[in-house]
Formats: sequence, C-alpha cells, structure tokens
Amino acid sequence: MHAIALLAQKGGAGKTSLALALAVEASGAGRTVVVLDTDPQASACCWRDRRQSPDPVVTDVHPSRLRYALDAAAAENVDLAVIDTPPRSESAALEAARAAHLVVIPCRAQALDLETMPNVQQLLGLAGNPPAVAVLNAVSPRGPRTAQARRAIDRLGLQVCPHTIGHRVAWGDASAVGLAVTEYPSRGRAADEARLVVQWLTQALTQQQSG
Repeated sequence: MHAIALLAQKGGAGKTSLALALAVEASGAGRTVVVLDTDPQASACCWRDRRQSPDPVVTDVHPSRLRYALDAAAAENVDLAVIDTPPRSESAALEAARAAHLVVIPCRAQALDLETMPNVQQLLGLAGNPPAVAVLNAVSPRGPRTAQARRAIDRLGLQVCPHTIGHRVAWGDASAVGLAVTEYPSRGRAADEARLVVQWLTQALTQQQSG
C-alpha cells in the first residue's frame, strides 16, 4: 500500500481539496482508496457526508492512531491511503510525514504561505526527509508571483510540481455538493488543472517506489 500525506502549516492552502481530488481520481482508475482525515475540523469527513458515491472511503483518525489506521488499511488490501492533516499542528503533520511514501505540500503564491515553508522543511527533516513536493495553488494567471514563489521554494531545496492550480470557484462549488473538482464540471479548467497535478503526483509516487 502507498501513502500520500498532504501537509501545510498555513490554513487555506488547499490540502483537503487536493487530497480529495487525488483520492477520487485514484478510485476512478480502479484503485482501492481510503482518505484518513486527521483534522479535528473533519472537512474531508463532512465532504463524504454530502457525497452520493460510496467511493472513496473517508474515515476520521486521531494522529496518534494513524499508524494503526494505515496497518488496518493495508490488511484490507487498500492500494492508496491519502492522509489529510490539520494546519498549525506539527505533531499531526510529523506523524503523517513519517508514514508517507510521498508528502505533498500545497502552497499559495503569497508571502504568508511561503513564510511557513522553512518550518515545513524542518518538519520533513524530523520525519527522516521523506520524498516531498510542493504544489502551487490558487495562482494568478498574470503577474510574476508564481515564478517568484517557485524560485523561493526551489531555494529551500524542495521540489515543485511543474503544474499549478489556478484560483477557481469550482473547487469550493464541487466540495459543497460532495464532488471532487475533477467531477464538477468534468471538463472545466479547474478539472483539467487538477488532473495534470494528480497525474504528475501519481507518477512521482510510482517513481519513488520503483527507485
């Protein structure tokens, strides 16, 4: 079983929405998926309550029980566990990073988000430096901010996904009705951007495991 953890020390970075998009796309590709929601706000679980489809499975997990939940998922022949973590919780993020085969760090291209990245890097070090990649989220279609943010993250030695996610209302609209953005609407710009990111992250996870 593979595990992907989504981390960000700044709220509103888009962790849960990207986690759900990853889970839905993997489930649609025929993989057995579970989303482990370690955030006390239980946003992923609330999304699951609104969802009509039985997949993917979403369950709430206390960070101290994360390893047990992962072992239980593996025993049930789950292919992929997607771990959604709360912001501003180093203990939860650390447990998730230690358990992950790939850590995904959504980050907006603005100073308040970028200022948290050194803290995330330190946390990764405490977790044993698992493979990690930043995803620039809610980017503007114009201006230099995206390129500047990419350079700032590069200087920290963190890999940055070559694909970005734009600031689009479809993310919030999809969540409100229990859908991933790749399902609402399925041919929209937000869905296309999300699929590119998800496909790239899936390939990165596969390369890490094969390497």
